[in-house]
Amino acid sequence: MAGYLISFSIGYDYYMLPIPLFIMWGVGIIFGILAVVFKRHFLTFSFSWIGSQMVFTSIGEFVGKYPRPYRVEEGSDLITPPAWWYYLIGIVFLSGLGMLVQFQDFARTERLNESMVALPYNL
Repeated sequence: MAGYLISFSIGYDYYMLPIPLFIMWGVGIIFGILAVVFKRHFLTFSFSWIGSQMVFTSIGEFVGKYPRPYRVEEGSDLITPPAWWYYLIGIVFLSGLGMLVQFQDFARTERLNESMVALPYNL
């Protein structure tokens, strides 16, 4: 998903070879390695990023004005619509908000687990 956003923001056709494909593969491999190394924290980032992208894509498709890159004439470079940057800002903001909420919940859960006293099984 992040590779798609990067190649879309740069203005590449994400289905054309080879540059956008290598961007998506490279970002996917890097994010996979980061998920193995940082585990819980990176998975929190990944889930909030993907969730926020899905929310804004759904809103854009429902409203019918989700920006798509276009060409002025055949064979020219893709033009990224200006509305795309507003969607990207919304995705980043919602992702940050999601990470903030999840990290606060993790901290609260860890504090609760540390403060609990072992209870006997026979109550």
